[in-house]
Amino acid sequence: MSVSMVQSMFLAVLIAVVGATAAMTPWLMPATECFAVTVPAANVVDPRLHGLKRRYTVQVLIIIVVICAAMALPAVFSWDMTAALAYGIVLVTLSVALPFFLMLRYRGRVQEIKRSEGWRATGARKVAALGERELPRPASLRWELTHLAA
Repeated sequence: MSVSMVQSMFLAVLIAVVGATAAMTPWLMPATECFAVTVPAANVVDPRLHGLKRRYTVQVLIIIVVICAAMALPAVFSWDMTAALAYGIVLVTLSVALPFFLMLRYRGRVQEIKRSEGWRATGARKVAALGERELPRPASLRWELTHLAA
């Protein structure tokens, strides 16, 4: 088994894991969020939102299957190591970038639905750190100067 084939198999597995995670992302968000857009609790079951999530998942899975299949090219055609590595880097980058840009597209669609329906958030959500003064302070970096003494 050539190094190019092992590298292609490793990257194909990596791409499959990254792609599966990206495809599941809309389903892992809180119920009142769809593509990072807040949706009123009464409208969580809107079939348009469910359809957008389903289409996104299918499209990301198709993208990932195509990219994983493309990972076989260096092994099939016995590319040299440098070309195979550069090709793998491009495919790994695409496996992250394409689902992200697709998510932004669907986020825009959810925002359009939200505007057209006049959905508004019913409450505010804030995040704060309480008791900041009670937390320990970060360690000083002065101890790094001890390397100069040695």
